[in-house]
Amino acid sequence: MTAHVVNPSAAERTLARQFAEQERREPSPARAAAFARFAAAGLPTRRVEAWHYTDLRASMADAAPILPAPTGADIEAARGWLAGRERFVAGARLVLLGGRFIAELSDRLPAGVSIAKGPAAAAVDDPLADLNAALSPPGCTISVARDAKVAEPITLVHLANEASSHSVYSRMEITLDAGARASFVELFEGGHAGVQRHAATVLILAKGASAAHVRAAAGRG
Repeated sequence: MTAHVVNPSAAERTLARQFAEQERREPSPARAAAFARFAAAGLPTRRVEAWHYTDLRASMADAAPILPAPTGADIEAARGWLAGRERFVAGARLVLLGGRFIAELSDRLPAGVSIAKGPAAAAVDDPLADLNAALSPPGCTISVARDAKVAEPITLVHLANEASSHSVYSRMEITLDAGARASFVELFEGGHAGVQRHAATVLILAKGASAAHVRAAAGRG
């Protein structure tokens, strides 16, 4: 039997270089294992059932540079952008800048809700879930306590206002304990043709819990 070998695409080669650079700075066995799983599968094509209508390998010509961690100036610019937009957000607002949770730009959460850095790795059999786990900056977990009933939605604002082409990775886990009820709105701001967003939001609901989740994307403006 002859093995079918597929040469890595330009995007896959760039992703491998990006991961190697990250590993030199911050070695992580867990991230290395995730990237190894991604590399073994590669970018999905229509042959993968979950991607039957999207040939990502063919449509992704290359991977854009990963947006670096925000500087103090970036955070202050984001603060200015957010000013005056509070009226568009009901309930508490949590801000992610370049895929990273920024506590000083975020609101206090309602009773029964907490946030902590470092979401647990969810076992999802998908090459892009592995790619996200390998290249995302440290994520966070939002936890809703047992039987908590959160009246207003919690809004997650994803900001990335860099004008040049870039990719943004982020990872968020939302966990609702038994009987909890909450709703979440994710707003992605700063998009343009050169942006490649890779956002993983994992919802884990215990028995009797209920969650509503809405996503919306907007262009730069």
